Amino acid sequence: MTVDTSALSGNLEFLTLPDVLQLLHTNTCSGILRVKNPYTPTPGVVYFSKGAALDALAEDKSGIEALYELFGWVEGTFTFSTEKVTASRVIKAGMMEIILDGTRMLDDGKIAKKGPEEAFTQDDQNTTDGSNLPVVRRPISNYSYVLDEEEVANGKNIVTQGRHGDWICVMLDGYADVIRQTPKDGVTITRLGPGSLIGNISSLMSTKSVRTATLVARGRVALGVLDMQRIHTEFSILTPKFRSIAVSLDKRLRQATDTVVDIHLKQLNVKEVLAGKRLLMEQGSTDEQAHLIEEGEVCVVRKTKKGPIPLAFLEKGDYVGNIPCINTGHEPSGAALYATEDVKLAPLDLELVQQEYDEASPMIRAILDHVAACVSVTTLIACDFEKMTRKR
Repeated sequence: MTVDTSALSGNLEFLTLPDVLQLLHTNTCSGILRVKNPYTPTPGVVYFSKGAALDALAEDKSGIEALYELFGWVEGTFTFSTEKVTASRVIKAGMMEIILDGTRMLDDGKIAKKGPEEAFTQDDQNTTDGSNLPVVRRPISNYSYVLDEEEVANGKNIVTQGRHGDWICVMLDGYADVIRQTPKDGVTITRLGPGSLIGNISSLMSTKSVRTATLVARGRVALGVLDMQRIHTEFSILTPKFRSIAVSLDKRLRQATDTVVDIHLKQLNVKEVLAGKRLLMEQGSTDEQAHLIEEGEVCVVRKTKKGPIPLAFLEKGDYVGNIPCINTGHEPSGAALYATEDVKLAPLDLELVQQEYDEASPMIRAILDHVAACVSVTTLIACDFEKMTRKR
């Protein structure tokens, strides 16, 4: 692989398409990704703007179908060039949702594989128990923040639910399962892989942070302990409005996880949750704005074929809508908004939000991206849990 200021190129056997997509998303790249496969006559193309996939072409397909098609191109090369992109935004899904869905469809045989069969392994899952958990992983960067390295043995707790902890680590190697303990049992939510961050935005607040889940090592795990004093300083210089967006993002992750647990325990009462609320914005809306809640409450709801699933319960100080640099799967394109009658919203200046995001330190951006990715993953898990529960 070679990298310079204007291009990224490499071999798909060394850096897979999901890894490439995550890298371009994490670094908010704008330009064109071209993918060549020896088994196809023409290259595939993906258009990017600030880390978001706008549109794609692959053989006779376009849009999201073309992008999913490219997941089957496991052999070949890729080149990304930073150039002017005029494509319209056809693909509405967030990057983590795309990566998880594409990987899952490839594993399930719903995407045709173009390349030698021996190239298709489950190494990325690295599971020791045969499970098929979605894996959150990121390119490992910003190593300058690592003060020390630690190792955790297989089966040991890295984090224990309910305990206080205001530190953040990066997973340098290995995998770990996120488990929410309930009075009944433990619910495994997802799996974290290399590049994932352990800790959340509440770790950067002045109040003590309480761990909301247990993290268990699956195999040997190598951790990098991050410089919290440096990260605290970088977080403190953000504007109050941007910090409120970050805190609201953290809340979404906790609440989406709560929804998974409620579904697992069969305690989710949708009618009760939506009582006294009116439809504020329909799922599938093309609205590109975002707002801060000044009064009232807003519930984010994913509508599925099996019924509505409440994902987040937001109030004064939280944001709703579409912030392009923070994609969670809760945007109007993928979720509806229900609000109390007294709701009052104030529009966010998305240009200023994007500017502050771009000017934030690499680690602050990495934390925001990681939490947003986990929200997106947990939202998909909630939908899967609800589907399985209804089948039972």
